[in-house]
Amino acid sequence: MIRLDSVHVRHKARSGGLFRRDAVYALTDATLEIGKGEIVGIVGESGCGKSTLARVLIGLQKPTEGQVAFHGGDLWKMTGSDRRDNFGSSVGVVFQDPATALNPRLTVEQILRDPLDVHRRGSREERTARVRELLGLVGLPGHTLGSLPGQLSGGQRQRVAIARALALEPELIVADEPTSALDVSVRAQVLNLLIDLRERLGLALVFISHDIQTVRYLADRIAVLYLGRIVEQGPAEQVASAPRHPYTEALLSATPSLLETTERIVLTGPVPSATNPPSGCPFRTRCPSADSACAGVFPEPSTGTGGHRWHCVHPRTPDTPTSLPEAQLSTPGPDTGTPAPATSARSHA
Repeated sequence: MIRLDSVHVRHKARSGGLFRRDAVYALTDATLEIGKGEIVGIVGESGCGKSTLARVLIGLQKPTEGQVAFHGGDLWKMTGSDRRDNFGSSVGVVFQDPATALNPRLTVEQILRDPLDVHRRGSREERTARVRELLGLVGLPGHTLGSLPGQLSGGQRQRVAIARALALEPELIVADEPTSALDVSVRAQVLNLLIDLRERLGLALVFISHDIQTVRYLADRIAVLYLGRIVEQGPAEQVASAPRHPYTEALLSATPSLLETTERIVLTGPVPSATNPPSGCPFRTRCPSADSACAGVFPEPSTGTGGHRWHCVHPRTPDTPTSLPEAQLSTPGPDTGTPAPATSARSHA
């Protein structure tokens, strides 16, 4: 349904003086496909490019390079009206914080009716019926139609945001960390709602999160981002149970699981800058297996079963140790200088 082909996103940032501008490499050579009716999880630590990828997928960010294809056609070669009418109504978005994603001065009925009015869907009576139908889809009682967002709980507000995303009957919902601002019990309700909506409506869903264990049990496929690059992607169970990239392994070790016992992996070395990324593999400054071969060029993809792909010179195997001796961990990687104090993947995720 949607495919990203070698997408790059670079931003201009002012630094080092009034007239000097550096490039921020927010997304680098990203290739990703979203099929009809599937759930794709995007995981990675803060600042890795997850939200930039979401903005590209929903058409809010034009790539610096590369192509975004929607049903085979180049999204950014469409006219503005075609992109608004055809693509805009086919993709819905659920933002991270429901408290700021909804207009506090509009009632729930006005919020849900707004996209229907903008796209002129149906008659006045049909729009009113659709608003009530949306409320039923997300399990909210009818009396909430007259409520303002500030009068609702966090879970109710997020359900309203999901209902708004469904208003135009989209093919794809992009959810950017939709449960991070909610309590644990409410998170489970929202996640179950998204799964139920996928089964009932045949929606495709892109679920963005830093919690790889949650994504593991929600998604059909997982893509792992590090410093703007997709370093590993494939079927969710394969990526989570047999990760081949050391960064994926570190993410899994940083997130507790009730079903498995994993050894915590401690990462050392400097966290690279998005304005001056390291050559070769971007993870090499923190990777315990990095050597001079990792400093050349970004590794070509290796492919396993079921479309499992990873970019790593020294991929993990079941026999690969999850950590190195302390003396080896303190050795600086290639071209990194003096390493920073040891940090865990959890502290950056």
